[in-house]
Amino acid sequence: MPLPGIDTIYVDYIKAGFKYVQQNLCGSTDITFTDTSRAYYGLSQWEWNFGDATTSTLQNPPSHTYTLSNTWNIQLVAISNSGCTDTAKLSLNVHVNSVPVISSIQSNSTGCTNQPISYVAYIASIDPITNYNWAFSAGGSDKGQSVTYYYSSPGTYTATLTALTSNGCSTSATSSQIVIGLTPPVTVGQRTPTPICLGNKLPLTVVGADSYSWTPLNSNLSCYTCANPVASPLTSTTYYVTGTTNNCSAQDTVTVTVIQPTHLVVPSSLEMCIGQTKEIVASGAANYKWSSYPTITPTNTSTVTVDPTATTVYQVIGYDSYNCFSDTAYVTVNVGAYPTVNLGRDTVYLAGSNITLSPTVTNGPISTWFWSPSTGLSCSDCATPVATITNNVCYSVTATNEYGCSGSDSICIRSFCENSEVFIPDAFTPDGDGINDILMVRASGIKLVKRFIIFNRWGQVVFEKTNFPPNEPSYGWDGRMKGTNTMASTDVYVYMCDVVCDNGVAFSYKGNVAILK
Repeated sequence: MPLPGIDTIYVDYIKAGFKYVQQNLCGSTDITFTDTSRAYYGLSQWEWNFGDATTSTLQNPPSHTYTLSNTWNIQLVAISNSGCTDTAKLSLNVHVNSVPVISSIQSNSTGCTNQPISYVAYIASIDPITNYNWAFSAGGSDKGQSVTYYYSSPGTYTATLTALTSNGCSTSATSSQIVIGLTPPVTVGQRTPTPICLGNKLPLTVVGADSYSWTPLNSNLSCYTCANPVASPLTSTTYYVTGTTNNCSAQDTVTVTVIQPTHLVVPSSLEMCIGQTKEIVASGAANYKWSSYPTITPTNTSTVTVDPTATTVYQVIGYDSYNCFSDTAYVTVNVGAYPTVNLGRDTVYLAGSNITLSPTVTNGPISTWFWSPSTGLSCSDCATPVATITNNVCYSVTATNEYGCSGSDSICIRSFCENSEVFIPDAFTPDGDGINDILMVRASGIKLVKRFIIFNRWGQVVFEKTNFPPNEPSYGWDGRMKGTNTMASTDVYVYMCDVVCDNGVAFSYKGNVAILK
């Protein structure tokens, strides 16, 4: 229940708060905190904690500096005039841009003019390095973590590196001093000396330095540490000489070309036909001289043309370009006559005959045969093929001997059909005993029987067949009257037979046949 009285009761309200502004520098980040707390009856105290063991009691403390990237827990306790308190907290992520540290710049302490001097920088940095800028005391600049520089004059020099991170933070350092000496002007007297013949010697000369060293070792030099060695290499050799003065060195080279003995390469023999020309090709030399036979043109090239009328041996001498050596070789050109081939006169053979073609040859022996056409031949590359005659045909043959000379001939063969090629018996016995029961057309060299017809003595047709192959009993007469099962009587009958030979020629045959019982 309410208590009556005359005193006044005051109720206060307080809300703590703050805002901040962040400024990123190189190596540190400054943050300015501003109090935004409020209370009905005003504020009297402020207690700041910046999370890094530092505090403040000012309402708006000056900028606070952080040197490490971290998430810092910020706290503000606000106290009002009435003694009421409130606390504002914030986890603040602070990034500090790192400053790179050049731990070392490595390079040689000495060097020589116009020779590469390497600089390598070792840098510690949290943020990535985006630029490496080098400045050389001798003049000039370069970029990169490692660079190469060439000093043109003797002296003492340094190089300064400025490294820049992706956030724009930089640092600089200068290298230790490097002393640059003068590179000696090493020069070989003869850069391209005249080639020497195998077995000869060549003096070499080098100038420009205090001491010298020649390589390769064991390369037939009279000395390897002098300025004037004598070279006698067995093969073409490139010599390298290093000259040194005051610890600075330079190199030069010289190639000694050695002319080797000439070795001619020619064919041992060639074959040709009389009346032809032949090329002879030699290799292995620079210059050539052929024996002055009247059949050689020209006589001073690697390839010559000859036209001997008989087997001849040719001589060629080859020389190198410097006339150090020569070599002699011989080529035998075998000259052969053209063969003659005789197949005989054109002839006539029965269709279906097999004949052997036997050519007569002179100026052999024959190494290859070629018959054309190959149709009907047992072989087309032999000396005596067997020909099966079915139609009119002309054969040609080309015979080539071991010299490559060829001769040819041809023969034409006409095929024909005769009565003797068709056989029809003059009697048969169609009595069913299995012996001589069928009258049929027997033939050789016949491809078709156009018609086989039989008449009795009164001209009546008793049997007829058309367009059938010979030698087939199924197409013969079994003695029955045409179109019936009645056996013909014992009598003499007349037949007509039209045939087509294998060569397409038509023939007709007539005769008598008797039925015997």
